[in-house]
Amino acid sequence: MDGTIDELAAQLAITNVVCRLAICTDQGGLDDYLDAFVAEAELVLPIGTLQGRTELRELAESRRATGTGGPGSNSRHVVTTVSVAMAGPDEAEALSYFSYFEMTATAPVLVSIGTYRDLFRRTGGTWRIARRNVAIG
Repeated sequence: MDGTIDELAAQLAITNVVCRLAICTDQGGLDDYLDAFVAEAELVLPIGTLQGRTELRELAESRRATGTGGPGSNSRHVVTTVSVAMAGPDEAEALSYFSYFEMTATAPVLVSIGTYRDLFRRTGGTWRIARRNVAIG
């Protein structure tokens, strides 16, 4: 792709997925959260690697059950500086910075910062994350 309208539309769609995922992580439904990932997605975290939507759901449910994530947790994932590089018509990579805040309803506290390195695939006209690598720092 070479800067065409199609490429720019793809980059915008991918950026929207990155941003919507942050919102869903903090206040959205689990189905919307999981819809950002392909079925066999890999999530690489500092604490380990999750494989597939079932493991992603289990982690999200656990965080919501303990009040450390999801609606009512008063947390915010703030995503900035999203850079998208197209690798073809149906594959792209994105790099973005994040800041994670807790206690946002009272006195927000910055808990961590880091990067997301995402591999995207387009299937059926929809861009989804195939692999997300989360790095702190």
